[in-house]
Amino acid sequence: MYPNPNNGVFNLVGLPIGTYKIIDIMGAEVHRFRVESADIQKLNLIHLAKGVYQVASEEQKLMHNKVVIMD
Repeated sequence: MYPNPNNGVFNLVGLPIGTYKIIDIMGAEVHRFRVESADIQKLNLIHLAKGVYQVASEEQKLMHNKVVIMD
């Protein structure tokens, strides 16, 4: 995900196809999105407050070492 940090619109590249969750520092799911292909996709998180979030895979039940920083 890049650019990171940014103000809310990220480019997705390198994530396996599947469903993902954006999780806040309290562990609450604040957004869900689906990666449909290996092509670069845009992810709009402009509605989220400034802060640090993690990306979790729905299918693999794994927390990716991806941290999204909204500034």
